Amino acid sequence: MVVAFALRIVLATLEGDPSCARTLWVDAVLLPAGLFFLARRTVRDARACRRLTGALTIAGAGLGLVGIAQHIWGFELASLSGGQARYDATIELVRISGPYNIPEVFALSLTLCFAATLHWMQAGRAVAFMLGGIAAALEMAAIGLTLFRAAWLACVVIAVATLTTQRDRSARTVGLVTLGGILLVGLHLFGSIDVVSERLNESDNVYGRLATYRQGWEIFRGAPLVGVGVDQFTAGQELVAEVVVNGTRAVETAHSTYVSILAEQGLLGFVPLLGFSFATWRLLRRLRRHVSEREELLALGAFRGAVLAYLILSLTLTMWPYGTSNAFLFVLVGAAAGRLESLDGNTPSP
Repeated sequence: MVVAFALRIVLATLEGDPSCARTLWVDAVLLPAGLFFLARRTVRDARACRRLTGALTIAGAGLGLVGIAQHIWGFELASLSGGQARYDATIELVRISGPYNIPEVFALSLTLCFAATLHWMQAGRAVAFMLGGIAAALEMAAIGLTLFRAAWLACVVIAVATLTTQRDRSARTVGLVTLGGILLVGLHLFGSIDVVSERLNESDNVYGRLATYRQGWEIFRGAPLVGVGVDQFTAGQELVAEVVVNGTRAVETAHSTYVSILAEQGLLGFVPLLGFSFATWRLLRRLRRHVSEREELLALGAFRGAVLAYLILSLTLTMWPYGTSNAFLFVLVGAAAGRLESLDGNTPSP
């Protein structure tokens, strides 16, 4: 992925494209890849894994506090990070973005920290469970305030992934029933609120994205090998016919990591992305064969939840250009790789 991205930027430079994204390559791909290898080398045992997830718990609690404070007092920090406050006309609210330039990065970073928090609070002592529970509550509250349905779904998926790795069937059943009860109570208490209800029932947003995905396919067909250029999806939309689904036009951004890379980088970038997705699935599958202790299973659940959360948000939002959320993901995947190598090295040969 690192090499393919660099090659596409080199091609853009040779074509005279003034918008080549070297900074994007460094922030979104190169540095997260470096963090992957760093985590892979350092997270070799359960203690190191707890330290990592503990650090991410602190990060998630801090992000949650910032998001809740933004919602209560109405200030914004996006303009300090090179972005601008986003006013959503459909719900007549400014979307909170924490310390980041866009709300999507804030939502995904919170969900990945939430996955790490669930591991740390269960793998430690009683005080860790209490402090982790407070951090998880802050993260879930801030995730709810982001008003991203994909983030809400990712939060549920993380909790399910963590619970389903439990060896104790009774504990797993109790956890799943408790989670279901919390969801039902949450829907009962907040489902009637106008903003939440509107987000849950909004369909034009879905039709607009379907139209965008069809447009992305047409952009890819026009330049199947190398795409239209990094961060050039909007420009590529001008080269194809307008698409309307159920009376809703396509939106101006790809709203999907996979559609974005397919259109912007063609097969040169899309094949490595699929390779990374498959390799990550295979990594977690191999890790499952090696783990047996409770703490190792909890770590596996956190890794699974984080990967699935990133996948869910990447299917409906364009997340690959943003280094912060990529860094959270690559650190956790690197930790999974380190734990697998450590366990695999200690496993006797048949």
